[in-house]
Order: sequence, then structure tokens, then C-alpha cells
Amino acid sequence: MAGHRIGRLPVLMLIFTLSMAGFSCRIGVQDIPVIRTVTANTGPGFLTESKFYLAHRPSFPVRNPARSLQDVIDHSDRYEKQISAMFDGKNVDPRIFLWAVYACDSGNTNLAPTASALGQLCAGRFDQARETLLAALRKNPDDYAATLLLGLLSIRDRNLFGYLEKAYRQSPQKTVKLVDFLACNIEFDVPPQSEWDFLDAWINLFSGSPELFRSPDFSAIELHRLREMIRQKYFAQQPGTEQKNDSAEKAVLRRFQASLDEQLGKQVTKQFRERIGSAGASVVLPGHLANGRFFFNLMQPEARKKNLQTLDELLSPDRPVPPLEALAELPVWGGIYAAQAGSSPIPEGIEPESVAALFGQLCAKQFEAARKTGLQLSEKQPEDFRVLVLLAALAAEDTALLPHLEQAFTRSPLKTIYVIDFLSRSGILAVSPDSVFFERFTALIYRNREELRQKKIARHVAARLRNMIARNGEMLSKEMRELCYILDHDTNDGPPSYLPQQFRQ
Repeated sequence: MAGHRIGRLPVLMLIFTLSMAGFSCRIGVQDIPVIRTVTANTGPGFLTESKFYLAHRPSFPVRNPARSLQDVIDHSDRYEKQISAMFDGKNVDPRIFLWAVYACDSGNTNLAPTASALGQLCAGRFDQARETLLAALRKNPDDYAATLLLGLLSIRDRNLFGYLEKAYRQSPQKTVKLVDFLACNIEFDVPPQSEWDFLDAWINLFSGSPELFRSPDFSAIELHRLREMIRQKYFAQQPGTEQKNDSAEKAVLRRFQASLDEQLGKQVTKQFRERIGSAGASVVLPGHLANGRFFFNLMQPEARKKNLQTLDELLSPDRPVPPLEALAELPVWGGIYAAQAGSSPIPEGIEPESVAALFGQLCAKQFEAARKTGLQLSEKQPEDFRVLVLLAALAAEDTALLPHLEQAFTRSPLKTIYVIDFLSRSGILAVSPDSVFFERFTALIYRNREELRQKKIARHVAARLRNMIARNGEMLSKEMRELCYILDHDTNDGPPSYLPQQFRQ
């Protein structure tokens, strides 16, 4: 049996997610579909395919990774204090996982062992986390937080399950709530030789104590998740109540499930029912972007080198637009770059006054900072198309920058169109069809219509432009009608493109 990556989306969904990451549009105009992920862990599929482990289902939407990371950097002390609050059973900001990853990456030697271990777990550094926690327990054998985190590592090493049993004995209710919270928000890799039925051992640890779950401290969502975890683990193929052929263990589990149902019924409200019914309705970044390890990896020099190359290809006037696979994470990486450039001390290799920083500020919607950075770069490098085209895009937010839009068109009309289309599709820029920016943008496209005819604009970009222009209906000028004709007929299905093959037809 192949090793499990705890928390991976089902294979087909993962492929779909990676192929669509970061874009939000409509298929009806040959656009990329909206990406939706579950924002509250209330839908089906709580378990991995093997049913040995909880699936990785982050309990928070990441709507703007750059701003979230910047908040983590600016308020690091506050997040560090939340570590102890979390293990005291208090609710914490789910961005604690981003903070843990950032703190782990920063090399801060003054972190408490539990904080270091949480960051190491989020970053996938399981051996380091194990050693950090064992060292903490050698100093204080009754350290609940270290005991629980080491017990959570029994997902990968069943020999550590005794620590989870010890944490449960120390504080049953708190342990159940924390295991649910942590196991869903941290991605665990299980080597093939280490696979075991962690969930069976975990559920049997607490299922004999239904009275524990009558506490009002368990929310309706937590009770629902526990109930579904047990149903999907043991009874997905056996609906109904007591079965004549139930083993003694199954009978205990059925009674426990019924107890959860009773308690859940007391807490469920109309609002909660609506929340379950609409799970996944919010448009957020794909699930794998709400993943501590993903963020940790994007902060590393290897990711910086790769994404700098992708950014250079995207912004260079004489190079084709990179494929979707390369562009998928670029807006997220850009925002992280901007956040790192605003930190103190600035990590090695990060340049706060650079094209990458300018792009990152755009991704983070730090438009005033982007304007300042862009104009400073423009003074030093007035002929740099990369700076020109980003300032041109920023004109959608600040019409005083419209001269840069004209300069960018003078250098490379098609690449300017592609870059602005990409930033708009990625949700970085809001381009309204009735804005001054769009009026000037389309006028410049019309002025360069012969180049569009010769080089043939990519069809999916042309279709989107044509639909935006057509929203003005019968008020279209003769020039715009001619441009719509070009966008309908003089197009090209091939590169440069960032659409998956199946949406190019």
C-alpha cells in the first residue's frame, strides 16, 4: 500500500485545484471557473481514503495570504502568546499556523519549545519536532502541550500514542478539541512502513465517555465533525441503528454516536443548518494554499529562484507567458515576498526595492506602497518594461499612472494586455468595464489593432475583453465594434496562454 499524505485532497480534486489555483472567472466566456473550498469543516470527506487518519482540512479560509503573513510578522509577540492560550483551551486566531511557520523559518532561538515544535510540525520537519518535544519533556515530564504534540506525532509513529493517552488523561475534553483542530490544520506524511489505524485507537480512547461531550464547551460544529468522523469510519456502509451482528465494540460506538446526535440536536440552530448547507460557498484560495508547509516552502530560496524566473518570463516583453503550472502560485508567492521585504530583519536574498517587491505589493493590494516603489524604480530604470507594465496595471487603481499604460503599449501591446489580464483574473486588480482605465485600455488596444491581427491574441483573453466591451450594449462606438470583430475572429488557440488545455477549445 502506498504511503498516505494525510490531508491531501482526493487525487482528481487535487489535480483540478492545482490547475486552477488563484483564478476566478466564468466558463461562459471561456474564463477559468471559480475555485471554492470548504470554509468550515462541515462537509463530507473528513477521513483519508484509508480511513486511518483525519484528512487535512484547514479550518480557515486564506483570502489574502500576503496580508495574513504581514500581520503575523507585525504582531509576532501577540501570536507567540496565543500558543499557551491554545493549550489552555482558549480559542485562537487560526493564523497561528502561519505564525508558527514564519517563526520556524526565522531561526528565532528564543522561542518556547512548544512554539518551535508547532512550527516544525507545520513545516513538515517531523524529526526535529520529535527531538524538540522529547527535550522539553525531559525538563518537565508534566508539560501538557509538549505531551499532546508528541502524542499527535503518533499519526506517523504508533510508538508515540502513549503520549496522546497521557494527554487525554490529563485533560480529556481539551485533548479531543485540540487533536481535531491540530490534525486538520497540519499536514502529516506517513511513510508506507509506518501506516497504522490511528483513528481507531484515537476514537476508542474517548468513545466510552459520552458524558464528556455533554459539555456546552463543545460547539455544534465540533460535535457534528466528531459524529461524522465516527459514521464515516465505521458505519458509512451500515446505515440505521442497532444491528444484530454488531460486535461489542460496534455497539459502544453506535451508542456513542447516538449520544452525539442527542447533544448536537440540542445545539443546532437554523444558522448552523444553513452553514452546513452552504459549506464551501466562499471563494477562497485552494485548500493546498491554506497549508503551513506550502507557505513554509514558498519562503525558501529555491522557491524564490523559481518564482523570480517565472515573474521575469511573465513581465518580459519578448518572452511568452509561462504555462499555468508555473503561474498558479505566483500571486501567493509575490504577496509573501512583499511581506518578507517588510519584515525586520529582512531575510537574506529579499530586495525591498525591486520588481519582485513591486509585484508582491500589487498582489497584497498595498497599492500606495506599490505606487511609491514603482515610481522609484522607474526613475532608476525608465526603460525597464517590467516596471512600466506593473505601473500600467496599477493605473486601474490610480489614473494618474495612465501615461505608463501608454508607454507599456508602445513597448509591447500584446504583453501589456496579457499581464493586465493575468492580474485581473487573479483577483489582484479590479478592472471595471465602465472605468476610465478600461476606456483608455481598450482605446490603446484599438490603436494597436494591426499587431493583434498579425500576432493573433490568445482566444481566451480576446473573449474576456470582447465580453467586457460588449457590456456597453448599443452604445458601442464604430471603433469598439471593429475591435470586437477582431477579438472574435483574429485569435489564436496556442501560446502565450495560461489556460489549461481543456479550456482552450
